[in-house]
Amino acid sequence: MIEHEVSEVLENHDKESALRSTIAELARLDEIQDGWLDGDGVGLALRDTAWVRGAVLGIVGRSTLGAPGLSPTPEGNIQAEWIDKAQDLDVTVVFDLERRRVRLELLHLDSGSAYDDAEFQPQQLDAILSAIEAARRGGAA
Repeated sequence: MIEHEVSEVLENHDKESALRSTIAELARLDEIQDGWLDGDGVGLALRDTAWVRGAVLGIVGRSTLGAPGLSPTPEGNIQAEWIDKAQDLDVTVVFDLERRRVRLELLHLDSGSAYDDAEFQPQQLDAILSAIEAARRGGAA
């Protein structure tokens, strides 16, 4: 009984830490200006990234993936990436700020083969999470 309670406290602490780290990284991305990539690269400073923040925090808060690596793309989008070492799975989510779409790319690290590559609308968070969890379990998306 106590072991379960300790495990739950640790899991909640890990999730809180992941959320704080993710919030800080998202704030950093909001400051990126045009030309950030050796004179190229579309900035994010004046773009609508609020919906990305909600989606990323939703994934972090509702999964056990932890905090993602967050980075801008040269085209002016945002990429979140998680490496699930236990499942040999790379989970990449690209947030297309122009089209307001979410591209989910799941890649098996051991074979290099794609598990799934799908596009979603931002409000389809449940479907995104289901696809990620299915891949982590090794089942169909």
